[in-house]
Amino acid sequence: MAGQLKNFCRNKCTVNKQKVEIMIHSSIDNVKLEPQPNSEPQPIGSTSPPDIGNTNVIGSARVEIKSVKTKPHFYAALLNPMQEIAKEMGYNLIIHGSMSRDFDLIAVAWVDNPKKEIELVKELDRFLKGSYFNNEQDYLFSVLPGGRKSYVINLVRAEKWNGYQDAQYYLDVSFTPLMSGSADR
Repeated sequence: MAGQLKNFCRNKCTVNKQKVEIMIHSSIDNVKLEPQPNSEPQPIGSTSPPDIGNTNVIGSARVEIKSVKTKPHFYAALLNPMQEIAKEMGYNLIIHGSMSRDFDLIAVAWVDNPKKEIELVKELDRFLKGSYFNNEQDYLFSVLPGGRKSYVINLVRAEKWNGYQDAQYYLDVSFTPLMSGSADR
């Protein structure tokens, strides 16, 4: 097992009064150890390395490794360059939501006369995909409570090329309304 898991980190612990060495890949989280009732101790190295999402018995403990959630990591990597684009156009871009399904963003005007909302949406789309739509309606435009305006930028959705699987990689950018006379306050 140790030879097969060279890139895994090692953690030593005691389970049911047995020393157990557990190896976990650094990108995997949410590992849960559960002692197995009436299980015979197994020598370390007698099981194959754990597969993501599978359960294996190491020593007398059941090790469950849950799959890695990649969407938050992907979305987080996009945030800083997108904030720079928004800043150049007069907006502050902030995260709203868990990023587990889609990337919810709020664009707040940071100057008195920011660029048009659709111009920012097109620039973000150009950054993300290398192209953009000409029509506002192509971004699934809607008006939300409080007067916010929302645009959706699809990255990966149900399409013929992916067998109509809806992976739901998309951005939902909502703009807070500009206050008229806000400079007077």
